[in-house]
Amino acid sequence: MPKKQPKRIKRKGRRPRGVDWSGPETKHGPFGLFSNVRLFYIIGIIIMVGSLALGGNLCRNRASSNPTPTPAAAETETPTPSPDQITVTPTVEQVKQWPAAPAMTIDTTKTYTATIKTNKGDIEVSLFAADAPNTVNNFVFLAQQSFFKDMSFYYADTNSFVASGDPAGNGKGGPGYELANEPNSRTFGIGSVGMFAGEAAGMRAGSRFFIVLNPSRLDSTDFWPFGEVKSGMDVLQSLVKGDTLLSVDIQVQ
Repeated sequence: MPKKQPKRIKRKGRRPRGVDWSGPETKHGPFGLFSNVRLFYIIGIIIMVGSLALGGNLCRNRASSNPTPTPAAAETETPTPSPDQITVTPTVEQVKQWPAAPAMTIDTTKTYTATIKTNKGDIEVSLFAADAPNTVNNFVFLAQQSFFKDMSFYYADTNSFVASGDPAGNGKGGPGYELANEPNSRTFGIGSVGMFAGEAAGMRAGSRFFIVLNPSRLDSTDFWPFGEVKSGMDVLQSLVKGDTLLSVDIQVQ
């Protein structure tokens, strides 16, 4: 009788000898991942897309936190003018100046009247050519030179006097010269016109004059009138500091 072949017992968990039935060998560890090329590509694409999205968000965040500055308007440089291009507006003090009092030109045998035009009206003054020839000659000269044009009454007090004839407007200006004292026998009354004292002893101011409203307020005997108001006393009494002397017109008879 033939011999019975012994039964082969299949043991679980063991591979048959010489048979490769499990497919390619799977590598484990950190290098095992790269053995699957398809999986590697998929992971690479995911990483790339994520990087692009993250980079886009960072750029947007930077743009919103750092807005583009608005460019400043370009400055236009103004060229510096040369001296011959500069126009200087001369002041009254600069234009109306003389080195000395004017030469005698009036005729003391004639009658001289000055019309003082103000923003309140006209004041007519009779000038004492025979009694104060040098002072009247000077006043006529300045009036004819338009020296008094648009000057202010830099002082006005109805209890004493009003004053003008100062191009500086502060009681210190003048035409560039002073006059010698010219005493006469006339006395001051309401409406009398006189010249202020000069800086130097024995001298009168070259152009600053006053018109008396209260002769008792004169505190010195070193004044002598060279004219008096004939008409316009109401205008004189209405003047206040800052009113304007528009001009002085001279009439000769």
